[in-house]
Amino acid sequence: MPNLPISQLPQSTDLQGDELFADVQNGVTKYTTLDQVNNYVTSSINNYNQTNTGNTYLVPTPLTVTGSAPSTAPEYYVTGSEYENTSIIAVDWQGGNGTAHIILPDATSATSTYRSVRFVMNSGFTANTKAILMAPTGQFLDNDEHPDGYTLDKPYEGIMVWSDGTKWIRLQTKA
Repeated sequence: MPNLPISQLPQSTDLQGDELFADVQNGVTKYTTLDQVNNYVTSSINNYNQTNTGNTYLVPTPLTVTGSAPSTAPEYYVTGSEYENTSIIAVDWQGGNGTAHIILPDATSATSTYRSVRFVMNSGFTANTKAILMAPTGQFLDNDEHPDGYTLDKPYEGIMVWSDGTKWIRLQTKA
């Protein structure tokens, strides 16, 4: 039955595990079996459960920032494996007065598309200690409504942003 649409193929009976499926690895079409797919999924779930016990989606990842004059404010990038699967980031201010820039990850990346991230400030934030949440260069936060970033300068202030695959959108703020 070559060249038939999937909808015109006969329906499978109960699966046994040795059925063949097509997959693409590094641009090459290959085949695998249902058992191999099942083993991979089971292994991935087991590995995740061994390293992520409990409700890890509610456990914040810490980010400690310090500041300086706005023109020389240090930049803290929320990228890499440490933040890749994080949905809450607890921002801790250390040091004296100043400004820090927190740079969001690439909104177009596979790990960021349709992802939401919450930032929660600790008690060290004041009008003289502020973090500015910014989109990466060439991208936007709220369609350029905040071209210079969104300023967080109050104790326990929070913001939630979401990527639509092209830009970051501010969904929620608490001041």
